[in-house]
Parts: sequence; structure tokens; C-alpha cells
Amino acid sequence: MSEKTCAERVEKKFKDRAAYINGVFEYFDLPETQRAAHPLADELEDYSVDSEYAALMHNALSFDFVEDDENPRAGFWRYQLSWGGPSDEFRIYLDERVKHRIKKIDYHFMDWFDGASMSVDYNTNPAIFWAADMLLEAFAQD
Repeated sequence: MSEKTCAERVEKKFKDRAAYINGVFEYFDLPETQRAAHPLADELEDYSVDSEYAALMHNALSFDFVEDDENPRAGFWRYQLSWGGPSDEFRIYLDERVKHRIKKIDYHFMDWFDGASMSVDYNTNPAIFWAADMLLEAFAQD
């Protein structure tokens, strides 16, 4: 049996990443006395993660700006979660007219000469936009 293409795998990989990001915000919304029962409790406590920001960066390789060679303002912020084969990342595109306003977010899944992406919808995945806002606040310079 041949391995599935990235287009066949991207939705499941995205759902896994979205579930983790949603779980991070759920965990930190709980009172400390109730966090031990959360599915992410062991992982976050093992690594002494004490905030949403720390949890998001614990699970990431980098958060950086990727410039467009022809128009540097047209680049995107990359929240890179894995690298190599396979790799995945969120690409955060900003509205050029308004400082740090997110125009759109795409999720990309790539594996050795193959790749697929999908748009992230705010209405069904607001936590991904909250995470992007938090990371932009920490990393984006004027």
C-alpha cells in the first residue's frame, strides 16, 4: 500500500494541531485546582509550562518572519511546528494597512516533494487566531 499524499493527510494533521492549541487555552482557563484532570496536564506540568505563551512555544520549532523576495512587506509570519519529512506550520498573513492585524492564516503540511495547505477559519478555530495574536505581540517589531 502506498503512503497517502499530503492532500489526503492535511486535514487530520491540522485537527491534531488545532486540538492542542485549543487544549492549551482550555487548560489555562481552568482554576489551578482543576487543571490536573485536563488531558494536557501531564505534558504541561512535566515541562513546567506556566502560561499559554510558554505552551505554544514549547510545542514549536520557531516563530519567524519569512520575507517575499519581491515585496518584503508581503511576507508572512511562520509558526513552525515540525521540520524535515513531514513538516508543518501555520502561515500568518497580516493586513499591510493595520499594524499586527491578521488578514488570514493558512496551515501547511509538507512531506518530501509533496505539500498541501488549508485556510484556517476564525469562526471554527478562534484559538489559533488567539495564539497567533499572542505570538505576534511577543515577536513582531514595529
